[in-house]
Amino acid sequence: TWDTDSKRLDFEAVQTADTERVVTRHLQGSAAGDASVVPRDYAKDAVVVFGGEAASGIDAVQNVFDDLYARTPLNLTYTTRTFAADVGYVVWTMGDLTGSDTFIVRDGKIAVQTGVVFRK
Repeated sequence: TWDTDSKRLDFEAVQTADTERVVTRHLQGSAAGDASVVPRDYAKDAVVVFGGEAASGIDAVQNVFDDLYARTPLNLTYTTRTFAADVGYVVWTMGDLTGSDTFIVRDGKIAVQTGVVFRK
């Protein structure tokens, strides 16, 4: 049978690579302002928490990104990108704003995302 042990693959390394792939793909869609990628990137029962507001489920998450991309282009500069197992963490700047986002990726989809923004 094929599994990570028989192939001598490090499961955490494989999971980390998958998390990095999913989050990077999402960040590229965000940079393009393309909210149509939400169903591709997020689990059907995903939870997104920004600024004290939580959105649960793919339709609510879609609304968050539709609204965000309609309000402002995201010209982010990433200062940190860290990935470990199913967790991705990014720190970014945009003009006088600094923020961070944490992602939990399961089964190739973002299951949870939290974000915070600060004015410099």
